[in-house]
Amino acid sequence: MFNFSFTYCGKIKELNGQSIKTRIFKVMGFPFLPSLPLQSMFIVNEEDGNFHGFEMKINFLSLLLGYIRGALGFICIIMLIVGLDEEDKESLIYFTVFLVTWILSFFIGMTGKVEKRERELLGVATGIYGYPEWLPEEKALEVFNDLKENWLKNYSEDWKKSIRIKMFENEDIPVLYALSMYNKRLDDNKDEIYLVDAAKKISFSYKLYYERR
Repeated sequence: MFNFSFTYCGKIKELNGQSIKTRIFKVMGFPFLPSLPLQSMFIVNEEDGNFHGFEMKINFLSLLLGYIRGALGFICIIMLIVGLDEEDKESLIYFTVFLVTWILSFFIGMTGKVEKRERELLGVATGIYGYPEWLPEEKALEVFNDLKENWLKNYSEDWKKSIRIKMFENEDIPVLYALSMYNKRLDDNKDEIYLVDAAKKISFSYKLYYERR
């Protein structure tokens, strides 16, 4: 009897509980054999086994790791059953090798140091620890407008001018960085690419500032 279900696999880019996973359609409901990929999602939070986030194009690294981890997990179970049932030492050796490989696969797709700093700045400013490119345009626009509105509540200067003249406090750096990155996401104007470059430079100074505290 066929059993159909949906699940998420291929977890990558995790930071502060937020990550990218790929939603798959499974046949027979077997937990270690992912079947048809449907879409990837940037997951913001999980409640009672339900994932909440933003749909995105299929992330091929996430998808590939989902299949690899699923296949390795399945092989590990088979090798363990055969090895224990028939006292086959060779099967247990294979089990150990595949188990180590399965564990190591979770180190692929981890968040690097530079990416971690950038996404932490975005998260401090917006609560979303992901790049604007990972969000639908409508959500990115909503976040961008909220950032601009909050900026204008506290400062009379335009945020772009604040970056140009370097007139800001250290506490403002996450917001300025987020504004520049969301601005690039929504309006990739080459004439204003300096905003992103400048934001990346001040983001490094933000890191140094808080490391010295």
